[in-house]
Parts: sequence; structure tokens; C-alpha cells
Amino acid sequence: MGCIFLMVSIFALDLADGSKVWLHVLYVFPIAATAYYCERALVLGIVVAISLALQLMTLIAYGIPALAMLLNIVIALASAAMIIAFARSRRWRLPTS
Repeated sequence: MGCIFLMVSIFALDLADGSKVWLHVLYVFPIAATAYYCERALVLGIVVAISLALQLMTLIAYGIPALAMLLNIVIALASAAMIIAFARSRRWRLPTS
């Protein structure tokens, strides 16, 4: 739940500061935390979907052309997949006590 609140906060800040500074890169942090701490793939999928939806709404609010929106969302999805892979692989390698 904290990760969703963080994403909504990033979304609000992104809209508040305008289109000069994009905060989209910050969405990887709640995705990474969810991938690391949550075992359920469904929850992780929901977090990624929410982050993509919020990023899409930001791009729509900025009036970005459709092709640029599509490319931004594809890049966001690719970065989310990479962060998930890194976080999950690190989690599986932690020593057990």
C-alpha cells in the first residue's frame, strides 16, 4: 500500500511541476520495492499497471503526441521489467539464517 501511495505522490508532484521536469524515472523505486518484498506476481503486476497508468495520464495532461506517448510507455515498461528482474534475482540470492 505504501508503494501505491508513493506512486500517487510522484504523479501529483509530476503534474504540479509541469512538463519541464519529468519525474517518470522515480516510478522504478516503488516497483523495485514491491518486486523485492512481495512474492505475489499479481500484486507486482498491479503495481506496474498503476505506474504505467499514472505515467500515461501525465503524458496526456502534458499534451504529448501519440507516438511519443507510446514510446514513453514502452520504455517505462522495459525499465520496469529490468528493475523487477534485478530485484527478484537479488532477493533469491540472499543468505538464509
